[in-house]
Amino acid sequence: MRGTPVIEIGTSGITQDEAEHKLLSLKQDKAPGPNVLHPKALKELPSVFGVPFAIIFNMPLHEGVLPECKECHGRILKGCKS
Repeated sequence: MRGTPVIEIGTSGITQDEAEHKLLSLKQDKAPGPNVLHPKALKELPSVFGVPFAIIFNMPLHEGVLPECKECHGRILKGCKS
């Protein structure tokens, strides 16, 4: 079982530029998240992390499924706007 089928949400995904812009806007004084990557490192290297993050965030949109882990659902859906 790969994930939970979801309806199409009508977006083409995020670009590398959008991912890099979000990384540049991170607050450096925050603690690392569950991925153990410190925001300071992410903010200082947006060109390194921009492509992988865009791929990771676009994958569920293109496949039409959300990851299985409960924590992932909250993190993905928290940033969604209607």
